[in-house]
Amino acid sequence: MYRALYLPLLSIIFLLSSVPGLWGQQSALKTNVLYWATTTPNGGVELGLGRRFSVDLWGAYNAWKFSNEMKLNLYLVQPEIRFWPCRKFEGHFVGLLQVSNYLNSYRN
Repeated sequence: MYRALYLPLLSIIFLLSSVPGLWGQQSALKTNVLYWATTTPNGGVELGLGRRFSVDLWGAYNAWKFSNEMKLNLYLVQPEIRFWPCRKFEGHFVGLLQVSNYLNSYRN
């Protein structure tokens, strides 16, 4: 099940690392460790736009089927535009966030 997720994730990481002109204060790859603790694969990327703006895209996916007829489905996509008062990736920011998610859990 997760094998199908690893190939696209590794492809995105490879493509982002091979683009010329990306460096530490222009891009960031992120993950949420607490989601991994619940075995929910997740990840995100943030790209700088200009001197004070950045765009963040983060997502998570989980589709578990348990042996006792219980099922848990979750997907989450979270795009965000951030304004940094000083310089991007330093200090505080003000952001505009859109959260789109789906959660379905049931037991027969």
